[in-house]
Amino acid sequence: MSNNQYETYDMQCDTCGVYASNLLFCNDCGKHFCNGKEGEISHIVNHLEKCSHRSISFPPNNFVDEIPECEVCHSGEIQKLILIWSPSECTTICSGCVKSVEYRHAAPFRNIIEDGKILDILLPLYTEDRVQDTVEQIEANVAEIETRINYLPCIPSKFIGKFNDLLLMTYEPFGAKFFQQEIKKKTVETFMIPTEWGLRTDVASLKSVIQEIEETQISYSKLLGQYIDLDYLMEVQKLNKEFIQILGEHCYFTQTPYKGYDFMINDWVVNEDDEEYIQQGQRVTIKFFGQGSEEKFSGKVQIKNNVLTIKVYSEYDIKDFKQFMTLIRKPDYDENNKIKFQQEVGTSEDLLSAEIFKGKFVWKLKQDFQIIMIKESKRVNYNRELDALYELEQNQSDLHQTILASQSSFQLQVQNLLLNKQFTDEEIKASLIQIGKHLIKHQQFSLSSQQQEAFKAALSNRIQLICGCAGSGMTMMSVLLSKALNDLSKEKVLLATTRNGLQSVFQQLHELQINAVLVSDKVPEMDKAKSANTKNKVFKWSIANIILQKAINYHYATLTAEQHDMVRRHIQQIQLTDVTEESKQLYEQLFISELKSAQIIVSEFSESSRPEMLQINFGSVIVDNATYPFESQTAQAVCRTNSRLIMFGDLRSTNASFTIKPLIKYSQNFNMFRRLLVAGLKPAYLSLNFRSNESIFNFVNDNFLHKGYKAGIRQNVSLNIPKYCHEMLNTKNFNFVFINVTQEGTAVKAAIPEIAIDVTNVIETSYQNKLEADIVSKCCQELDRANVEDYKVLSLQRAQIDMLKKYYQIKEAQLAGNAEGLVSDAIIFTNAQSIEYESSKKIYLALTRARKLVIVIGNELQMNGIDYWNNLIAQCKSNGTYWSGKNLESLKNVCKQQEKPKKK
Repeated sequence: MSNNQYETYDMQCDTCGVYASNLLFCNDCGKHFCNGKEGEISHIVNHLEKCSHRSISFPPNNFVDEIPECEVCHSGEIQKLILIWSPSECTTICSGCVKSVEYRHAAPFRNIIEDGKILDILLPLYTEDRVQDTVEQIEANVAEIETRINYLPCIPSKFIGKFNDLLLMTYEPFGAKFFQQEIKKKTVETFMIPTEWGLRTDVASLKSVIQEIEETQISYSKLLGQYIDLDYLMEVQKLNKEFIQILGEHCYFTQTPYKGYDFMINDWVVNEDDEEYIQQGQRVTIKFFGQGSEEKFSGKVQIKNNVLTIKVYSEYDIKDFKQFMTLIRKPDYDENNKIKFQQEVGTSEDLLSAEIFKGKFVWKLKQDFQIIMIKESKRVNYNRELDALYELEQNQSDLHQTILASQSSFQLQVQNLLLNKQFTDEEIKASLIQIGKHLIKHQQFSLSSQQQEAFKAALSNRIQLICGCAGSGMTMMSVLLSKALNDLSKEKVLLATTRNGLQSVFQQLHELQINAVLVSDKVPEMDKAKSANTKNKVFKWSIANIILQKAINYHYATLTAEQHDMVRRHIQQIQLTDVTEESKQLYEQLFISELKSAQIIVSEFSESSRPEMLQINFGSVIVDNATYPFESQTAQAVCRTNSRLIMFGDLRSTNASFTIKPLIKYSQNFNMFRRLLVAGLKPAYLSLNFRSNESIFNFVNDNFLHKGYKAGIRQNVSLNIPKYCHEMLNTKNFNFVFINVTQEGTAVKAAIPEIAIDVTNVIETSYQNKLEADIVSKCCQELDRANVEDYKVLSLQRAQIDMLKKYYQIKEAQLAGNAEGLVSDAIIFTNAQSIEYESSKKIYLALTRARKLVIVIGNELQMNGIDYWNNLIAQCKSNGTYWSGKNLESLKNVCKQQEKPKKK
């Protein structure tokens, strides 16, 4: 940014007259000062000492013309920079260099560090993929900030210019500006440093921000632009004084994961006849008119607690909003202090009209109105979930007559469902026997006693919650219950799951040979060999709204030859031309008729709310992964008061990060489960699922699963996987083998016979993956020699799976994400990296799916220092079940332990 641009902000040092980006403002006299040239006494410090002034702040229009960088390695990564100061020196250094032994003993950092004056501000860089803070985390941050005010070291005023540069380089204007406001309350030598201040995006956080604004008496006009990203902030600064004056103290902005804009106006709205107000929760379609032409601005309106909310899904920039503000007129009041309707408020340029159904009304706002504009954000990952969550707990219109409308009616409905038992104990017992026979026939394992109890609880109550952790067999139970409920009641069953859960459900359907229809725009990947025996149909949605994709049919009604021809012609038509209305209607009819004939339907959440699906009357609704954010269709499933509702979920954990944290990320999710528990629902619990081994299955302490949930109170319970694997690893018939693979491991490579196929040019990830593939091949050879036929090879990398199948002829290789439903005597897990959450989770699942042997192949250097691996490997070493890659000959011994006698 040039000096000319700085001149536009009238920022000039009162001492030397220079225009600069790091000027400070003396609140006592209203003048600006800089830090002076190198070697000079700081002008601001000189002024403060001379005039005995003590209050300073940063100007609001202050920008940085140079990116600060580490003075050691010259890194410009702002999120890693920290500021180090001492009474005599000040410098910028990145967190990597300050921790280095080499730089700790180098001047000028040695004296500074020895003084212990390290101010680690770790300014976070706002990025698109930054995970949204939870309500609990925000509350913790606020508490932490309040605590640090009194304990963090002070920054001498002579270094405040550099500190200001660092602050203003962040993409989180609220953090920087809030810090600037705090300076006004402190002396020069003492400030508040918010080290972890992030953008607030959810409703609860928004309310807390409003409360903070009111408590600190910061006017809205000073906050203008603080919630907008950098581009919008620049745009706001260019707006004329008229726009700023229009907004005044009535408007502020914030970011949100919603896709669109929200306007909230605190006022009553009257119709033309001034006879009635818009009713609470009434939805209307609005059109805005400005300058004689219709603007592209439409959406839905809700009034709740005297706050009018308009949700708009169109691109409406700052300038358009300026024009929108000019259209709003203050209301006139009659002698009775009531809003007086004016037939003509002004010309078309300043009149705002909105169409309500067939009538019209005029906006009239009180003087103290508030408008909240929520600008469009690219982070729309949660928009459907947050929308549904808000409606699930707070919407008083659509869900007014449902069981979630109020606490009392909800509890009453739950209690009625708990008392209404559809099946007798004899029927449940007979169903359990039939399911047991079905399992033995297809997979040679039986349900554990704990799974049987959960099974009975689900069939006994019309509403049931089944809790379990990853690997406890919740997906398998949901599939088995769908079959049992269909056999018992002869009613249709809907099994709803997440998009990522479809693969696991489909895998279970194949393995258990249960008839079902899968509805999704994503067709799960299956082995061709298994697909030949499947009895499932797959329906795939497409731009034609519905395409009936032919799957391998068994005794479901097959399509006629004429219908198959239609499908083929229709698919060709989609590729060549637009879809016709006639073809849409035809396939809708075909699809609905097939759905009506199906008994078990599996669908992801987003497909369950389609109009075609809502036409079907389901006798039972099973929600797999119910602890994921509820979507609107899940709420609809809950509101099917005539349907049986069974929910599976882990109330404790699941978060897509390496550190496993409590899963209930949204308080509304937990509120629903809490209300279920308060209403008298007794959840069933599942621990780790080892299926074929009853003694191993029962090793998890059940108290862990429901600890903290008594009386509906949640506590933070972290999951330490190795702690719950000890008993399994201590069993004599189970082995865990870890094979170390490092880039320095030449001895490992020498121990493996060279394979004739040259795959050097095949693998882009090069040496390590090729070496691991060689070790996988060696393990498979040893297992084959021991006559172990039932084993699987899992990897997190698709390229590695393709290589193993193509060049090593290992047909048992498959992606770890597709293997949650499998059970094998031995499982080989390759490409293990402890720094990835998914890797640890899949190894954890492998431990629960393998009957006797787990072989993990990975780089021990990457796993050193991680408690998960240290504990697990230490346990294996103490049991004598750890083999290093440098001693692969020991692998023969463990494979011989799994040896099965040859069939005669």
